[in-house]
Amino acid sequence: MNPEITPTLIMIMISCVAIIGAINSRGTAKTVLSYLLAFICLAITTFCITQHVMALSQNRNSMLAHEAEKIMESKLEKIEEAQMARQDALERNNSSKENSAYKETTLDLVTKVKRLNYNISVFNLEMSSDEEYEEQRNKASYYLGGIRQHKSKLKSMDIPDEMKSAHETVIRAVDVSLYAASQLRRYFNAEDSAEEAETEKIFKSKARQAAGLLDKALQTLQ
Repeated sequence: MNPEITPTLIMIMISCVAIIGAINSRGTAKTVLSYLLAFICLAITTFCITQHVMALSQNRNSMLAHEAEKIMESKLEKIEEAQMARQDALERNNSSKENSAYKETTLDLVTKVKRLNYNISVFNLEMSSDEEYEEQRNKASYYLGGIRQHKSKLKSMDIPDEMKSAHETVIRAVDVSLYAASQLRRYFNAEDSAEEAETEKIFKSKARQAAGLLDKALQTLQ
């Protein structure tokens, strides 16, 4: 039995006994005392019942408030989860845009380097006049300057975290192509035929190597 109900039940039983005693009492004094006692018992019983009802009501209100609090907490958690999901989606979207912008710019620069590197790999060293010699030397300088410029742009880019590894591959490929271009330009400053032969061998070898590395770099950007 609920210990909170027991005192109330006891008082109800006592009140019933007091009323029965008052009904069956004989004599004026006994009757008055019996009814007075019954009245007191009824008053105490009424008070106990009232307190018990109030306690039940408070408990019910407390339970309702607790349930409402739990529901509110659940709603707040769902709202927070939804906000976090939206934030994650926004970050992923921003990251995707950054990656796309990076890839577009880098692909363009690497493609330009590849085109210059191809010109180096097939560079014509058969020059029959001073004019042709000067023209080819200017081309060599142009190729070297162009690759340097593209590398400078690549080095100054903002690189997304997800693309850092790919960017390192790009830079390594461009470095090899830049070395090939520098050796081609060195050819025109050679002091003798032996140095010319050496530089020609180097720039053609490095241009072929750079071509493979540039292709690999382009694949990492797809």
